[in-house]
Amino acid sequence: MPQQPQETLPTRPERRMRGDSTRTSPRTAIWNALTALAIIAVLFITFYGINSERQQAEPTATAAIPAPAQTTGQGGGSEPAPAGEGSR
Repeated sequence: MPQQPQETLPTRPERRMRGDSTRTSPRTAIWNALTALAIIAVLFITFYGINSERQQAEPTATAAIPAPAQTTGQGGGSEPAPAGEGSR
């Protein structure tokens, strides 16, 4: 039985970087967690400050403007009906 020559496959570079990128060291994981917490803290402080400024500014802006009289929209009010809109 004669041996047939085997074709050699082209050599590929090892995919070592892919395996290393999926596994992070504990040190890297801690830094990633600290960075995420720092970003969340900065966003919380920023939006908390914006919200507190809005709540403080709101009463002073509306204090000078008198509030309109609120009605329920139901009939039987004390005001007379306009001339063109009598009972039908």
